[in-house]
Amino acid sequence: MKAQISVSGEINPYVMTRTTNSSQINLPFRLLSLDMGYSFEQFDLKTNSAIEHRIKTNKSQYDLRELYFAFYPEWGEVKLGKQIHSWGAADAINPTNNLNPYDYYYMFKVGAGTKVGVLSLSSTYYSDSFQIEIIVNPYFNKNRIPYDEDDFPLAPENEPEVRYVPEDEVEVGLRLQTTFNSSDISISFFSGNDRAPSLFTSIIPEPYSDISMNFGYRKTTMLGSDFVTFVGDFTVRAEGAIYNTKTPSIKDTGLGNNYFELREDVLYSQYVLQLEYTTQNDLMLSGQFIGNSIITEDRKWLKSGNEILSSSMIIPEFSPGMGTPFAMFSDKALLISSSGVLMDDQIDIQGSVMLNLENSGSFLSFGVGYSPVLNWKLEMATTQFSGNGKLQDPFTLMEEFSHVRIGLLYNF
Repeated sequence: MKAQISVSGEINPYVMTRTTNSSQINLPFRLLSLDMGYSFEQFDLKTNSAIEHRIKTNKSQYDLRELYFAFYPEWGEVKLGKQIHSWGAADAINPTNNLNPYDYYYMFKVGAGTKVGVLSLSSTYYSDSFQIEIIVNPYFNKNRIPYDEDDFPLAPENEPEVRYVPEDEVEVGLRLQTTFNSSDISISFFSGNDRAPSLFTSIIPEPYSDISMNFGYRKTTMLGSDFVTFVGDFTVRAEGAIYNTKTPSIKDTGLGNNYFELREDVLYSQYVLQLEYTTQNDLMLSGQFIGNSIITEDRKWLKSGNEILSSSMIIPEFSPGMGTPFAMFSDKALLISSSGVLMDDQIDIQGSVMLNLENSGSFLSFGVGYSPVLNWKLEMATTQFSGNGKLQDPFTLMEEFSHVRIGLLYNF
């Protein structure tokens, strides 16, 4: 058997212009994406890389997104290296898929484009009735958050001081998938650390001035499930996860005797129910109900690690460090999307709208692509946000991010 080499990718330059004042948005985008593979008998070597570019400042950087070795024995597959994993049954929004951190620069993309590759070992065993997958990440990995980005309204101004890094860095994921009455069902488990930092300790000197805050990453376990089934001409997808996040004990603070520790033990959930339908002219319609909620919480301040403070000490609002980024927009939301093609696939159209079901707030996205020749496509899209006017509302903050995008796509 001869070895096979595969090369594919895309070149996709584009510009994003605000609709509020016609200024250009200077954020990185993947100008070039390249997939390469080398296969010989039962072995594969695969890479996925990209060139990130900022048009306004004309700066580029190389990003090796994946580089892994794969072996395919008779019973399944084994992969080792930098990988992007995919769990879950719903489209784009997957509460169970926490194996990789999120890249918040690309949070409005779908699939692997939203994730950061991590060094891991994965193995999948296939049988006639089920498959089981185990994934081990030997090192802790965090979200890529766009700190101090003026062109991204949700970006924090400064990266917090992370004093407490995880001591137990090994993360483990386990997923069992089977088929029952023409439905695909899976149960998944993941144990790791939060992908985003949270407040651990605070030093309040006397007199009360120059308060310092120190951050860390909580320990979180997830138990999730998802399924896909068919009801007539409709496809039904559902996915949900329950998370238990705990602040580890601070063993050696080096902070003296006047520090305050925020101890958290929170049980929360995220879920999505999706219904999709494809018309006779291949127009795909999809609706998703997205939700998240806190089930139980025990959150309190301790002084120097043992004395419970009075209720007068302000406890900051809980912020999940694991799960889908869309949970930050609303506790309950409806996402409706559609896509289709016209003129023998020369024109493709897609659109979506997300509605906040608890307060006024929405975003609308619409795009059209035209392929005059094979492998080439002209693209135009717009994304518009509308909030309730409150400064802390994510939809209101994102109104400044409303934009029009014009680009060119070449596949090879």
